[in-house]
Amino acid sequence: MIRDGGVGARVARKEDDRFMRGRGSYVSDMVLPGQSEVAFLRSPFAHGYIREICKPVGHEAAVFVREDLVGLNSIISECSVPGYKLSEQSPLAQGKVRFVGEPLAMTIAPTRAQAEDIAEAIEFDIDDLPAIVDARAARADASLRVHEEWSACTPKRCGVRAKAALQPVLPRERFAQAHHRRIVIETLDRMHICAVARGGKRNAGPDGLSVHHDCAGTTDAVLAS
Repeated sequence: MIRDGGVGARVARKEDDRFMRGRGSYVSDMVLPGQSEVAFLRSPFAHGYIREICKPVGHEAAVFVREDLVGLNSIISECSVPGYKLSEQSPLAQGKVRFVGEPLAMTIAPTRAQAEDIAEAIEFDIDDLPAIVDARAARADASLRVHEEWSACTPKRCGVRAKAALQPVLPRERFAQAHHRRIVIETLDRMHICAVARGGKRNAGPDGLSVHHDCAGTTDAVLAS
């Protein structure tokens, strides 16, 4: 049933006209004074130990690996669910890669083409490990671990068995669900983000950074230095 408001209502789109007429504005269209471009070298392996990453001669200052990002913390997603196992998400892979496409290194250059050329010149050595593609199979073999600090490849186990045993009727079913954010502001142009130091300073200080990316939600963000 179509309603005048709320869930199921027909909502007039406001942005289509400019896109249909070629008047859309994207982060990739932004050109700022002193702007540099960033490219990433990504892992072709789903699972493996990083043995070496060699910066190309003559471009050492333009290449950054995890060890170069001193003072930059890894992302940790907190969770209040009992038994949930926390894991760190490093901005660049360190010691090990855990999925195809995980960033190994980043390069900075005046143009996108130059940054990509430098990224392609980086040499790396990764000891390939078995890929873990099935959660149930991973639970059956404790030797396969994405995170060595975990006792098994299970991020959490719900404690429902004790409560289920008290129920008069107990249906049985298996469910498989990907671990992801339930609410997300989805970007339209995932390849481009532009960060500008407020006040025109390279070290933004208390004013932080203005971060621009194409998104359907509110995106003006301040990142404290």
